[in-house]
Amino acid sequence: MAPTPESHRVARSPNKTIEDLPEELLLEIVRLLGCMPACDYHKFLHGLCLVKPFNPVATQMLYGGQVLHVTNHPLLRTVLEKPKLAALIRRVHLTKEFTSRLLEYYHDSEKEETMADLEQADLFRRAIVPENFPNLRTVHISGNVLMIQVASIMRLPALQQLRIKHLDNYGSREDSFVPGWTPDMFQSASTNIVSLEITEGPVQEDAFATLIRACTALEFFCYGNAVDADDIDDLSIRYTFSMTEVWEALRMHRSTLHSLAFFLIGYSCTPFRSLVEFTALEKLCIDAKALSYDTRMTTSSFRSRLPPGIKFLRVIGKTRTYYEFTTLLQTIGSFGGEMRYLIFPLDEDHEPETYDKDLHDSEHLGNHWRNSVDSSGFGWFEDASHFTTCVWDWEVPGMPV
Repeated sequence: MAPTPESHRVARSPNKTIEDLPEELLLEIVRLLGCMPACDYHKFLHGLCLVKPFNPVATQMLYGGQVLHVTNHPLLRTVLEKPKLAALIRRVHLTKEFTSRLLEYYHDSEKEETMADLEQADLFRRAIVPENFPNLRTVHISGNVLMIQVASIMRLPALQQLRIKHLDNYGSREDSFVPGWTPDMFQSASTNIVSLEITEGPVQEDAFATLIRACTALEFFCYGNAVDADDIDDLSIRYTFSMTEVWEALRMHRSTLHSLAFFLIGYSCTPFRSLVEFTALEKLCIDAKALSYDTRMTTSSFRSRLPPGIKFLRVIGKTRTYYEFTTLLQTIGSFGGEMRYLIFPLDEDHEPETYDKDLHDSEHLGNHWRNSVDSSGFGWFEDASHFTTCVWDWEVPGMPV
């Protein structure tokens, strides 16, 4: 029997209030309110913490479920004065404004520090220690950070994901006023980090290798950096990067690493050695230079550098000649496994018709290549049926989604 308005009025008790709702329902209410448009969720949770029925749920979500943009002192003071609240923190975002002020304290030895500067640096040193964040799992730093600070952050016991935008490799320069770092600050296999991402930082090879070796079982590693466009044509500056030490460090994780992204736009670099032994690797976004991809390479030598079970491949860098383009296609076509996503880089000077206008149609990609022996010279690509997506990059690509 369907309920009637009268039955609802009879069942409703005038003594029931919001305080009688279970915590599970209050939690759902808070989550739904966060989906409202033009809602400052962070500020909203602050307000809910002051409402008694919502306090336990809102407090847990404020510290444990939201990214905290640290731009001033309050959070650091909370960490030092309220250990129970600090234990709820799962994710922390250190903004550029916050880290820049810290770097000013380290860099400029002649600068007359104010009490605010000294207090900020002192708060950071006392607050950002592993003991204060027992459950912190994710740290995102969107501003400059020093290796000595990363050493402290990587000791967080529950940390699993570390993202850094612009890591400063200071300490190896004799004229630097910044406190240096040494490899013994990062013990091998001492952190539980499974995802390490570093972008836009002029980091040297030994620093990268040190960070990688500190991880016990790395599953995702990303590094991307690009030389400023105005500097690329400056012949007096040489941007080089040696892959040898980084590759040796990554080999420690060859059975666990499933995603690898590495590109150095505007740099010259020595290539990786073979990635075939990385048996767990399924997603690869890599600079063509890191695979020694040039016109002198044969299909077999290029293929021998790639992992066997790859399902997503993105090669960063522009194909300069038709030969390079066909060499890449031959290489990908020789994979025996299943390739779901394939992204090619093309030189902006080349029109799609240079290769084949119909190749844009990924739905007919396999059939077209199998039937184009005479017209396009792609007869060697005998089986492309395992491709489901083909994307053409006309701009220099960024990271894979």
